[in-house]
Amino acid sequence: MARFFKEQFLRGKRELRADTLQAIFALAGESSNDQQQLAYHLWTQSTPGRVGNDELRRAFSALLAEVSRRGELILDAATPAQRRVLFATAIREDEETSTDSFIRFTGFKNNSSVGAALRPFLKGNNAILEKRGSKVRYRERFLRVWVLLQVVNIPSLFPAGRPFLHSGEQGLLLSYLANT
Repeated sequence: MARFFKEQFLRGKRELRADTLQAIFALAGESSNDQQQLAYHLWTQSTPGRVGNDELRRAFSALLAEVSRRGELILDAATPAQRRVLFATAIREDEETSTDSFIRFTGFKNNSSVGAALRPFLKGNNAILEKRGSKVRYRERFLRVWVLLQVVNIPSLFPAGRPFLHSGEQGLLLSYLANT
């Protein structure tokens, strides 16, 4: 994929800096869809010449603005219980949702309540989550980032999540999030 991006950008007379190319993969993760989505936004935020981290910051901001429109619609349509499970899943992605700690973290009393809140997001038009065995994660990395930003920027949305969002969990994103 790295070679593909380099070649495509060169076709448009854009030279991707090596650290910027690495940052695309660090930000987008292993999903080729997320990688391509970020690369597309990087293309739209750049002009012929060297393409670096300033353009990547603008691309990331543009991508999050695009994701925010969808995210806001999802959160507006969700019940309070569904919102809690979306926030908790964003923070504790890939954790088993049936564990006592996850259930308590979401503010539910039992596993069936968690399952009921998750169900609309696992199938149908709002299938933004996916199951991997007994674990749940976001299908789109950038939607998860947007949800995490909601928890960070508006702590009253999910007060239980605030102490769990340490800088280490946001890793490489912090330098880009500071400029969004």
